[in-house]
Amino acid sequence: MNRFNIFKRYNHWLHKYPYRTNAITTGTLFGTGDIIAQKLFTKEDQYDYKRTIRATVYGGVIFSIVGDKWFKFLNNLKLSNSVRGTIIRVGIDQIIFAPFGLILYYTSMTILSGGYIKDIEHKLNNQWWPTLYTNWLIWPWVQLINFSIVPVQYRLLCVNSIALLWNTFLSLRNAQD
Repeated sequence: MNRFNIFKRYNHWLHKYPYRTNAITTGTLFGTGDIIAQKLFTKEDQYDYKRTIRATVYGGVIFSIVGDKWFKFLNNLKLSNSVRGTIIRVGIDQIIFAPFGLILYYTSMTILSGGYIKDIEHKLNNQWWPTLYTNWLIWPWVQLINFSIVPVQYRLLCVNSIALLWNTFLSLRNAQD
């Protein structure tokens, strides 16, 4: 099966089962990011499969829905597809969604690992700002391309494809402390 057939099949699934397809894709990419983080960048000898399951659940159950709704919301804003409209969308994405998305990530991952409010506060106090800062070095450029040339139904896939490395970074940051 060549790449065109895979993309054609993915496109079919995306139109027929949009939430399921986004959930599977996003969950797989978050889980894969965690596997990469554990296998390539940690010194521990033992692989933590529960950590990968948590990342997969977060990606498939939480972020796939939130991300899909967010991209549709941004697309429905009464902005032109001009450079100015694209820059405004990127600005809204980075000023509103990026900080919120990281709070959602760290909170969800802490809860999924059995943490409490004090653990969430600790995680946010130690990881949120450095992660957001790094986000702002990378994602505005990705989103400029995403919002300017990628059709809305593929924006979550585009972000998720590039986010494989980002998910690896998030997994490493989340595992700290």
